[in-house]
Amino acid sequence: MDGRTTNVPSGASNKRRPIPTTQGRKEIKTKNNVDIADDLENFTGRDGYVVVANYGMAEFIHNTVKEAENAGYMEVVYLDADDHKYLQEGSSCNIFFVLKDNTLVTPELGDTILPGITRASVLELAKQQGIKTEERKISIEEVMENVKECFVTGTAAGITPIESITHNGVEAVFNNREPGEVGTKLQYLLKGGQYGSVKDVNNWNYKVL
Repeated sequence: MDGRTTNVPSGASNKRRPIPTTQGRKEIKTKNNVDIADDLENFTGRDGYVVVANYGMAEFIHNTVKEAENAGYMEVVYLDADDHKYLQEGSSCNIFFVLKDNTLVTPELGDTILPGITRASVLELAKQQGIKTEERKISIEEVMENVKECFVTGTAAGITPIESITHNGVEAVFNNREPGEVGTKLQYLLKGGQYGSVKDVNNWNYKVL
C-alpha cells in the first residue's frame, strides 16, 4: 500500500497507537501473533446484536482488549466469525476507512455491528460534503492494500484517527501516522455542530431549559 506496509516494530508506539485485528471475536492477533479464545463465536442476543453484557462475551472482550493493550495497542478490531476476513468493529467503536480513490467505507450493519449514533452522524456529514460513502463488507486484505486513512467513531471517541492496523504480524500504516484529511474535516463538522462553532444544519442539537 504505497510502501506503507511494514513489519511490526518492537516496543510501544506513540500516543495514537496501532490496533491489531482479531478473528471473528474468536482469535486475537496481537503484535506477538498470539491466538486465544478460539471457542467463542456465537454470542448474539434476541435482536441479533452482540450482547456485551453476557458474561462470557464481556469477559472475552475484556481479555482481548487487555491482551492488545499489554502488547502496546490502543484497540482491538474484530473480523467476522464465518470467513475470518471481513472487518466488523472495535471493542467499543465503529470503524471507517478512506480508500485510495477517496471513498469512505464502513462495515455494513449486521448481527455483530451495532448502529452507533456517531457512525450514522459521520455518514450523513460525509454525504453532505460530497464524499462518496459505502456501507459494505470490507476485507482485511483490502484494508492492508487499498486504505490511506482510518478512524474509529463512538460517543466517547468522537472521531479518533488510527495510525495503523496490524494483522498476522504485518502493520499497515495510514497517512504517515498523522490524522487524515477526511477524518479531520468530519471531526471539525461534528464537534463544531455540537459546540456551536459550526451551524447545526441537521438540527441535531436541542435546547434544554
